Amino acid sequence: MACSHPLGSFSYLSTCTFTCEEGYERLASSSATLQCGASGQWNDSQPQCIAVSCPTLQQPQDGAISCGEDFTYGSSCNFNCSEGYLLKGAITVTCTSAAEWSEEIPHCEATPEPPLNPTILGLAAGGAVSLSGLSLAAWLLKRIRQKANKFDLNSTSDIEEPLQTYRNSIDSLI
Repeated sequence: MACSHPLGSFSYLSTCTFTCEEGYERLASSSATLQCGASGQWNDSQPQCIAVSCPTLQQPQDGAISCGEDFTYGSSCNFNCSEGYLLKGAITVTCTSAAEWSEEIPHCEATPEPPLNPTILGLAAGGAVSLSGLSLAAWLLKRIRQKANKFDLNSTSDIEEPLQTYRNSIDSLI
């Protein structure tokens, strides 16, 4: 408040100009300058200052916001994200004297999938190769047994032994 006193004290025609502190603004309905009238009364009521307000904030998608009761000068809001999401931007924003938030409003982004571990990839590939090899061996053994079941071996030799018949190739090895 700045005042001028033509007679050295508050008297007729004295004026006072009011300003608000940083982060506050004068109500539009009140006058910034008051003047003392002939009756010794000020021509208007003393102006009132109120805190500036920042824009209303919304809860981020896949996250949460925690604020005070209002979005006025000096108030702060904290942000966090749901599980599986990362906060991109400031954790806290504060309403400034210019009626703006101190930081860009943060948002939540899905957590990127972790890259595949080379060890796991190697084990998986090795397991697949082993499984393929075992499958091939089992298939070959099955084919050999199928062919052996159809095979009769008649032995002819100079030795007078009874004729031998083999049901499969495995019996001939025993």
